[in-house]
Amino acid sequence: MGDEPVAVILPDVILDEYESDLSQDNLAEMIRRFDETGHSQIMVEPVADVTAYGVVDCKGVELAPGESVPMVAWLKTKSGCCAV
Repeated sequence: MGDEPVAVILPDVILDEYESDLSQDNLAEMIRRFDETGHSQIMVEPVADVTAYGVVDCKGVELAPGESVPMVAWLKTKSGCCAV
């Protein structure tokens, strides 16, 4: 804490080895991107019903698996596309 990096891992988020590219969809890759950019990283995924999740605004960017894009804001209204 303080000036030290922190990782929060939610136990209900599991990367499926059959659906994910584990060479880039993982905590180690997020840490590498943080070290490279100095920007916080958060993993999100598209969901059909966003009302049950925290939602982020990525300015309408269509995310590709493993891609890193700027997050503009946390949405208070549940109208985005990607769950946190």
